[in-house]
Amino acid sequence: KLRPPAVEVAGLRASYDGKEALHGIDFKAYPSEIVGIIGPNGSGKTTFLNVLMGLHIFSGKVAVLGRDVAVSKVSSLARRSGFVFQNPNHQIFEKTVYDEAAFALRNFGSGEGDTRAAVQPALERFGLSSYSKKHPLGISFGEKRRLNICSILPHGPSVIFMDEPFVGQDYANVTRMCEELLRLKKEGKAIL
Repeated sequence: KLRPPAVEVAGLRASYDGKEALHGIDFKAYPSEIVGIIGPNGSGKTTFLNVLMGLHIFSGKVAVLGRDVAVSKVSSLARRSGFVFQNPNHQIFEKTVYDEAAFALRNFGSGEGDTRAAVQPALERFGLSSYSKKHPLGISFGEKRRLNICSILPHGPSVIFMDEPFVGQDYANVTRMCEELLRLKKEGKAIL
């Protein structure tokens, strides 16, 4: 039996800076699937991901986990989806690496014990546990990117949207991140 799509798009159109970036896009992604969206600069990849998360105006049909993005609040979508912005600095809110990784869980009302139990292993998996008390703006660009990803995973989103996830990573960290993505895929997550 085929599961319903985690992401379903039909007839999507969206503009960026007054120019149509997406025209007539039809797309589906399913649970336990990793989809790479590729294309040249300016082809609409970031616009597409922003539409899926409810951050960009569009026409057409867009549903994430069965919810119509056009009428859903971004905060509601964020409870079930995780989004990593293109620029790591645009996703840093807290004063320590640990607090940044715990941001979503705390924002969604998780208790401190549950938060610690989810955040500490995530920091370890992404090679960031030794920076727990450091300010996130004081770590490298690549470490910030891993922190961005680490900060969306502890609350357990079913769909994960990542804009340029491997930017600033060396081979060892790309390998680490790919292992994590494969683990998430096995858990049934849809990853774009």
